[in-house]
Amino acid sequence: MSQTPIDVALIADMLDLQKQERLPHAILLVAPFGFALKGNAKAIAKSLLCQQQSANGCGACKPCQAFENQSHGDYRRLAQAEGKASIGVDQVREACDFVAQTSGYGDLKLLIVDGADKMTVPAANALLKTLEEPQGNSLILLTAEFSWALPATIRSRCQQRIIKPPARELLEAFLTNSGQGSVSSAVSDYELLRMAAYAEHSRPQFFQLADSILDALITQQIDVSQAYSQLDKTDTLETVNSLLHATESTCARESDAPNTSRLLALLELQQVLGAVLRRLRLGSTPAKEGLIYQICTLIAQVGRGDLAAVAESKRLLGINT
Repeated sequence: MSQTPIDVALIADMLDLQKQERLPHAILLVAPFGFALKGNAKAIAKSLLCQQQSANGCGACKPCQAFENQSHGDYRRLAQAEGKASIGVDQVREACDFVAQTSGYGDLKLLIVDGADKMTVPAANALLKTLEEPQGNSLILLTAEFSWALPATIRSRCQQRIIKPPARELLEAFLTNSGQGSVSSAVSDYELLRMAAYAEHSRPQFFQLADSILDALITQQIDVSQAYSQLDKTDTLETVNSLLHATESTCARESDAPNTSRLLALLELQQVLGAVLRRLRLGSTPAKEGLIYQICTLIAQVGRGDLAAVAESKRLLGINT
């Protein structure tokens, strides 16, 4: 996979804060479509831990070499375990214990929480205790595709930083190096960024499938049964996650459109998918067939702008938003 572009200005800002001894204890990193979150979080960590305080690390000092060898004693990255849908409370408690320890290489202890929006409620509560009572000179760097999925208590204790979309030529280069081929100049910058976000995921074709099915259902090019037959072959959590990404993109495109009822219904769909995704990450195991079919039915209702039918589908799904 090609390396994602880095927000150079953001890293420079972080280094300036460090030199002025004004680094916050917690930062929430967000980005359009979640693109390049991991790469930027890693680059920020490497820069701040570098002995020379060099952007993306000097590569020569002892901390930089330890970072590259994954043996830096003052750095830890926390993410959901392989095969798990969420980040558990035991993982968070262990990471918080790490933050509380005395630093070994320099003045800063740094913890990255990759996909913080995937934390269970107990895990988020465990992290909150550390955020409320920060330990020494430490920085907790959270990344989140869906920052709204984080508890308000977590968000309120973090400084939020938005990763700016890379320049068009960098996105085109990323797509080319990712094996996606050349991009037409007619493709908008917005669509180009979305394509790059798809390519960054391990299964970009799945995100494209969800996107095409959402569009076809909304525009009534296919019916519910046809959509279900395609999505039924995929993992439930991935299906809901990908449809949520696609819905956010569609909401952005429809925001200036005259069809107010459809936009309102799309916003309802976004809330429903977000609520379902949270449930799945917390361990809920609904019958796949019924859940996916009901979601496909809901999307078709959204396409018609039928708010009454959307409300009934929400009731059947047990969603109160």
